[in-house]
Amino acid sequence: MEDVGEYRLLHKIGVGSFATVWKAMHKITGEIVAIKVIVPRMDQLRQQLELIAQEQAIMKSIAHPNVVKLLGMISEDEHDELSTRYLVMEFCEGGDLDHYIHLNKKLSAGVARTIMLQLSAALQELRRMNLIHRDLKPHNLLLKNKVAPGSDPEGEEIVVKLTDFGLARKLQPQGMAQTMCGTYLYMAPEVISHNKYDAKADLWSVGVMLYQMITGRRPFEACSSEDLFRKLGNKVQFRGEDCWDPDCRDLCEGLLRKNPLERISFEEFFNHKFLRGSS
Repeated sequence: MEDVGEYRLLHKIGVGSFATVWKAMHKITGEIVAIKVIVPRMDQLRQQLELIAQEQAIMKSIAHPNVVKLLGMISEDEHDELSTRYLVMEFCEGGDLDHYIHLNKKLSAGVARTIMLQLSAALQELRRMNLIHRDLKPHNLLLKNKVAPGSDPEGEEIVVKLTDFGLARKLQPQGMAQTMCGTYLYMAPEVISHNKYDAKADLWSVGVMLYQMITGRRPFEACSSEDLFRKLGNKVQFRGEDCWDPDCRDLCEGLLRKNPLERISFEEFFNHKFLRGSS
């Protein structure tokens, strides 16, 4: 197995556009970590270096129980821009939320509430720091510990942590962004239509995630961003009426309002009765 500084890479656990993620072990202490391996490409060097520096700075600045902890960064050669970078992070053995939904087909309102409460706590911290994530999706919400498929103790044993801040950026209150980025199936309508957008774009993504937790499907499926843009003209269909807790549906409807001016606010999301209830 390859060594990275004081760590030994064990096996690959994730692959992204710019990086791969490995499970690794500290050679002396035996501590298990996740290491994000980023190999800069000449044709995208400036963009990649900016994203690496941005992700490192943001993760170093956040200390929250529902955000993956950055433990350190290793560079093969600090003087060579093309050298491989390694982000050493807290390891979450339960995999990601997308995998957990797939194993269970769909989640109960109780489990969804537990997950949403923790996601809302992480987003409150981002709001406090004037950060917008811009790539919220089940793949970027990790389960700290393994949870058996089908177990449903009102989600009490589930601890989730937000990760992947490569596309996150500072956005002052009332500020707007314009770059189209993220994963298109979770992009807000204002993002996918190339309009300016604010932090409420993250709330649309949260709504898609909640819908997927309850139904096992996304509200809109598409083979491309252009196809999704066309389908966003349709009304959101709340499939499986019997699986929707009324408060959960109310929250999801508020999050999935296509006009960001009509979408619920962060304060309304953080204090919604579904998150505070026990149905």
